[in-house]
Amino acid sequence: MGTRGFTLIEVTIATALMVVVTMMSFMAVQSSARSLELVDARDTTQANVTNVLGYIVREVETAAYEGQPPLYDGVEVSDNGREVTFQVPMDDTASTWSKPITFRFENEDVNGDGKLNQGEDENGDQVLTRRVVRVQDGEEMPVGGSNDISNVEFELDEENATLEVTLTASRPIRNGEHVVKCTMSSRISILN
Repeated sequence: MGTRGFTLIEVTIATALMVVVTMMSFMAVQSSARSLELVDARDTTQANVTNVLGYIVREVETAAYEGQPPLYDGVEVSDNGREVTFQVPMDDTASTWSKPITFRFENEDVNGDGKLNQGEDENGDQVLTRRVVRVQDGEEMPVGGSNDISNVEFELDEENATLEVTLTASRPIRNGEHVVKCTMSSRISILN
C-alpha cells in the first residue's frame, strides 16, 4: 500500500494562492493604517482649531465697545488681520478694565509646507512655530498646545460690534505627501 503525495503542480498552485492571500491581507492592513493616520490627523487638527477658537471667543465676547474703558479704544484689528487687541471688564460693574489683551498669530512657515526648513526657525527653538499667542502686560502665553495653526484672520464689522475669527490648521502626513486641513470661523458679538 503506497501513500500518494501532492504533485508539483498542486504544491505550486497552493503556494501561489497563499502568496495572493498574503499580499491581499498586507494591502488591507496597509490601507487601514493609512486611513487611521488620516483620521487621526483630521481629528487632531479639528480639535486644535476648536480649542483655540473657543478660547478666543470666550475672551473676546466680553470685550469693550469702542471708547468704553479709559485705557483703550475698543477692539482693534492690526497686522493685516493677524492680530486683535481689546480689553475686558475685571468686575461685574464694568468699572475696572483689564490691561490691553492681544491675540497674535506667529508663523515661521514661510513656504507653507508645514515643515521646518532652513532659514525658517526665527526663534531658534528647532521647532516650526505656527500658533496663536495671547499677550497681556508683556507676558506671552501660547493658546493651544500645537503648531498646527497655519492661518488666522481677524475682521471687525463696520460698527465694531462683531469680530469674525477664521482659523485654519494644517498637518502634513505621510512624510509630507498629503496635508490635512481644517478651517473654522466664528462671529463674535462683543457684549460690553
